[in-house]
Amino acid sequence: MRLPFFDSDASGVDPAVHYQHDFANGTSTFFNYQAGDETAYKRKEDQYYTVTRGTNAYKLAGETVNVPLNFAEEEDRDSEMTIVGNPFMATLSFTDLYDANLNTIKNGYQIWTGDYENAGYKGYNTTGGGFGLVTTDDLDEFIAPMQAFIVEKNDSYSSGDLAYTISMTNAAAASELRSSTVETGKKITLTASNSAGAYRTVIAEREEGSELLSNLDSRILMNSVGNLPVIYSIKPSESGAAYLGANMLPAGDREIPIGLWTNYSGELNLTFAGMDSYNTGITFVDHVTGEETDLTGRSSYTCTVAIAPETANRQALALNDRFVLRLAQVTQPTDLPVVSNSLIGQASVYNLQGQLLHRIPASKLYNLPAGIYLVRLTNGTEVKTVKMILSNKH
Repeated sequence: MRLPFFDSDASGVDPAVHYQHDFANGTSTFFNYQAGDETAYKRKEDQYYTVTRGTNAYKLAGETVNVPLNFAEEEDRDSEMTIVGNPFMATLSFTDLYDANLNTIKNGYQIWTGDYENAGYKGYNTTGGGFGLVTTDDLDEFIAPMQAFIVEKNDSYSSGDLAYTISMTNAAAASELRSSTVETGKKITLTASNSAGAYRTVIAEREEGSELLSNLDSRILMNSVGNLPVIYSIKPSESGAAYLGANMLPAGDREIPIGLWTNYSGELNLTFAGMDSYNTGITFVDHVTGEETDLTGRSSYTCTVAIAPETANRQALALNDRFVLRLAQVTQPTDLPVVSNSLIGQASVYNLQGQLLHRIPASKLYNLPAGIYLVRLTNGTEVKTVKMILSNKH
């Protein structure tokens, strides 16, 4: 949508009419129009001026905007979410907005998007990145002009406004806006997809992460249940279990419950990515089938699972007890014999029954979970098979 600029009479052209916008250079041209016949106006080619996005004419709101936050009150608890918006006709940096309102909101926002039954919430967390409904363009820190969005109440918030300033806006060309930076190390993304669409949840190891729900985490928003497979991780909080789109955790061994909410019955795909960013044993556990899949060291992995959600009062129940992601610290193997003086290129890892588990670069051997393995090492010309015993760190 192209919105008109707002300007003062100092332009010398009245009325000024928005004619065209040059997105590459961030400029708009205004022409004066004079009345012609009853059905048309004639543009006066010699009366025009140009405004760039760097001027205050591009800003709809004033220099500073304070928006009262209204969190709905319920009988047993207050709502954690409220809807606000970008008051400027320029792109708003959510990172800057969050930094200026640390004691007011948490570090993520969400919007409602999509069409009809395939619509849903997608979000952005300044620490974990994009989560929620998967679309062709993920959210980042930059919020479009006049865009409404949902924020979550900070744990320390009691009352007050959300403060915006013009310094939070970015009037650069669109190609320069997609430069949001999120810490990428040690982050697992898990996406559930079927014919209706896809949802994503993020689990990341962060130094400031917490075992309990914190201001770094982002709850996932869920509307009425449909065929979309809404996936989330589950984390304890002081008021009960929290369903998260972005889950920030400290280092350590743990089991992370993975939940699904959908009325869809049939097969859906689960896609994991980012396990190779961890020096940790990672296992996906399906308590219904009894299967445990080793994801250690993999950049991505996709599997198909069959689901048939239970219902109560014709409402699908969340599947919160079936899937678990298990993280376990492992030790780096020592005293592995060398094949030759040449660099070892590939390691083929087998269990004691001779089943090939996976082939990985030799440098990734320390990512394996505890156990006894047969490892076949090769440098391209020579091959040697050794037994390797790994134990958990204590």
